[in-house]
Amino acid sequence: MLNFRSPDLKDKSYIEDLFKKSGYFGADNTFGSLYVWQYSSGAKICFYKNFLLRKYETNKAFYGFPIGEGNLIDAVEALIDNAAELGEKLSLLGLDKSMINKLEDMGLNDKFTYKKDLDISEYIYDSRDLIELNGKKYHSKRNHISKFKRKYEYEYEDISEKNINEVLDFLNRYCEENNCKGDKGLCNEFKALQISLANYFALGFIGGLIRVDGSIIAMTMGEEINSNIFVVHFEKALKSYDGSYTLINNEFAKRKLSTYKYINREEDLGIQGLRKAKKSYYPSIFLEKYNVTFN
Repeated sequence: MLNFRSPDLKDKSYIEDLFKKSGYFGADNTFGSLYVWQYSSGAKICFYKNFLLRKYETNKAFYGFPIGEGNLIDAVEALIDNAAELGEKLSLLGLDKSMINKLEDMGLNDKFTYKKDLDISEYIYDSRDLIELNGKKYHSKRNHISKFKRKYEYEYEDISEKNINEVLDFLNRYCEENNCKGDKGLCNEFKALQISLANYFALGFIGGLIRVDGSIIAMTMGEEINSNIFVVHFEKALKSYDGSYTLINNEFAKRKLSTYKYINREEDLGIQGLRKAKKSYYPSIFLEKYNVTFN
């Protein structure tokens, strides 16, 4: 039986190095995502030879694709054996097509089946598109920002030691406005946000906020996947300020993300309003994700 345990901040440097070397673009290929969602996802880790193995304990055990260098088939077989000891078939969650191809290249074609999961597939944008908002297709976005600027005097700030407690106060206001306590998904997200802010500097997160009349009305934060791509983990705004989501998206991209070629804005979870919003920014890459079951 593999010895899985909770991820710890002391694991950050080693795990980040493995993720960066892998070259994968998925949002789950970051230490921050693994760490801040561990309480709702039941995420556990195990270092097996030169691989990071991930296990998610919810109603049943799911696993992530092994990340590392060396004998991949050995790592996969270790997961198969671990699942079998629990009386289960191995289920790998959220693989992209390049990972499926690696399993096929290992000659495992007859040992697994896979199914596309659109709800967890990810939206990846060219950073120049989100920064410049050029062209007819972004006309409505520019309009939203123009209307906001005509209506409000605003200030942008990086999240820092000086304002991080205010960000938490803002998130409490956001949760009251959106009844987080009455929604399990929002409640889990609020817990992840609290963990993110409590460990913001240790995790190496980057974020920004918008103020109107001195009060925070929008915030965002995320982390680097690798030098080519940044992932936005969280973006929250008060719905009473029309255009605030569009503004924080654009301001943060302009000020902090111009050195990255791509920006990953994660999945839509099958929420139709969120799906419409993410499609409206015209992703350069739609990173399809698959769930794999071993026979």
